[in-house]
Amino acid sequence: MKYTCFAALALVVVYILYFVGALAIYDVDGDSVHFQSYLADTLRIFQLLCELVLIVICAHLFEYIPPNPELHVMHRSKFQSLRASQKQASHVKHVQSNSQHDRELIHSALQQQNTVAYTHRPSEDGQQQAGGVIDDARNVLLPDTKVYVCRNDHWVLATVQQFDESVCVVTLDEEQSEQKHERVQIDVTQLSQAQHLKLAIFGINPSWLPAHEDHKYSLKEIPVLLTTLRDLLFRRNGHCQVGILKQKPRPSQYQAFKFAVEQNRAVDSDEFDVHNITQFIKDFYQAIPTEYNCLQTLDFASNDFSHHVHSVQHLKAVLNNKHDKYRLKPNKASKMIMVWLWYLCADILQCSQKNRMSEESLSAAIAPCLYSSISNSRDRNSTLSKTHSNIQSFCALGIKYAVLKYG
Repeated sequence: MKYTCFAALALVVVYILYFVGALAIYDVDGDSVHFQSYLADTLRIFQLLCELVLIVICAHLFEYIPPNPELHVMHRSKFQSLRASQKQASHVKHVQSNSQHDRELIHSALQQQNTVAYTHRPSEDGQQQAGGVIDDARNVLLPDTKVYVCRNDHWVLATVQQFDESVCVVTLDEEQSEQKHERVQIDVTQLSQAQHLKLAIFGINPSWLPAHEDHKYSLKEIPVLLTTLRDLLFRRNGHCQVGILKQKPRPSQYQAFKFAVEQNRAVDSDEFDVHNITQFIKDFYQAIPTEYNCLQTLDFASNDFSHHVHSVQHLKAVLNNKHDKYRLKPNKASKMIMVWLWYLCADILQCSQKNRMSEESLSAAIAPCLYSSISNSRDRNSTLSKTHSNIQSFCALGIKYAVLKYG
């Protein structure tokens, strides 16, 4: 290509010199006719040569288009392979970025834990308040509050007896303690001790959690934790997200979110995806022990369950323990939070055009959380398949019941 350009430049220089020489040889005033004829011939030849040079240049610049189809195919394959490699490199970079973000998120939470463990923060009355792993420990670790204490690499359920200055005195659960009424003192200002203490949220009787009246759904004795997470979900427009209550968050990010909730820390941050909130709510229901689950007395494996409970009126009879055949276990707290979950689904259903969730998809999402046998061994045989179908239909009726009451 560069030789072609040099040749074209040399040709232009030669003809310029030739033209200047012609002006010097011929007398313009003496024989203008011969000079004009000579000039016209020179310009025609120069035009032909320029077109020839242009053709050569174009042949070098556009050699990858027809009429050379083989070169065109080769160029296209090279271009597509280059785009594919760039796309793959971008995907790898995105995955690495997400992993790095998750690591930074967990590191930030742990760093916050280490910082607060040695911090003394003033309370509302102006006195110094000890801050441990559990944020705002003085106002959270009240008497009779359920906590988990790590003993021999196992979390043991315990009850707070008193919180004096920076020392929290707890009594271990009798079933998990070697001694009766065994007490443990934990200094929340010492990280080595405070990191072995966390709030008991999962795997306990829901009536043990702090509760209040949910004015939005007009339900009483609802755990403050559930209403707080619900308000956070709606404040961040999570109820409008596609597949809400169905999609799962990234495991590493969810562990950081769960850690923050169990330590009473703020989770109202864009760093946490809204699916962490719904996953936490579902895990809370799924972790309720069988003896505290009001649905465990219902025989969902029965073939005639759908014949006896197939309408909202039948569901009301079951909830009020007026059904002829099926009655709930007498656990008011468990029944109330079950109804609250149906109200939450009915609330989310109002944005079904945005989140693309129907009654069927919502009931399928929450059914495994309300009945333990489904989540443990779902669809292992025909009996469990029937159980799953019945509990899902039961939840669908519950959502319809909530829509009528709330919507």
